[in-house]
Amino acid sequence: MKIILKRIICLYCCFFLNLYAATFPQKSISYSIGLGTPITTSTADTLDKDEIGISHRAEYYPNTLLSDQALLEHPSAENQKFALTNYLSVYYGLRNNITIGASLPYVLNSSFTAASFDEETQVGHITLLGNSYGLSDTNFFSLWRLVDETKHPVSLALISGVNAPTGKTTTRDNNGILFSASDQPGSGAWTPFAGIIISKQFKRFSLSSNLIYTQSTQGTQETTLGSVLDYNFAAVLELNEQSKFHIDGIIEFNGEYIAKDDIAGVTDQNSGGHSIFYYPG
Repeated sequence: MKIILKRIICLYCCFFLNLYAATFPQKSISYSIGLGTPITTSTADTLDKDEIGISHRAEYYPNTLLSDQALLEHPSAENQKFALTNYLSVYYGLRNNITIGASLPYVLNSSFTAASFDEETQVGHITLLGNSYGLSDTNFFSLWRLVDETKHPVSLALISGVNAPTGKTTTRDNNGILFSASDQPGSGAWTPFAGIIISKQFKRFSLSSNLIYTQSTQGTQETTLGSVLDYNFAAVLELNEQSKFHIDGIIEFNGEYIAKDDIAGVTDQNSGGHSIFYYPG
């Protein structure tokens, strides 16, 4: 049995086109295997039968914080300094055109702050709520390559799977109050997903795109987090064909539409949204 270890280090910038102070993108798992793959966009490549792959991935999202005055004027708003997610993923080649795998994320949602008001005087002040961190939901998936570009113009694969509710849903703030479901590391819900991946490999250049839909179900605190539609496009250029080290230039455009959360039958109007990201790496 062959063992494949993937060590991928990416440096990239993110440009957010949303207006929510503490809104971050959903955890974005890449289903690509091998070196020279995009940052987030998945490729249609699969492992050979009985091959094993292991990868680690880290995502860091800083945030532009609202002013104290803005928080006091909008009591339902909150600040979050940054989000950091680490993924440990394993892959197995079930057949030459079918790869199965799992990814376990560890999440740190850092430095929540929000406005609070004295019940008697109604005087407001800013409260540091602390951090929400722990294991997140485990992602189980299968990648089935239906069309191989060695025989056709492009490669095409189907991706499907489920996020299992293994994540922590009991983190509390500095006052001992349970963080809201959207701020917890885990969702407490089974969320199936499916999508399509198309990719094309040239001599030193590749193009990839994918469309993946995740259907949310009710989880912790009677909350159904918004369903997610991801659409991604990436171009990868091999920069050092003769070198011992593998270096690639990457440009990605990622889109993400998130529906609004439902909390005990009530729609949260301050949730959801449409984001577009640009990743050079």
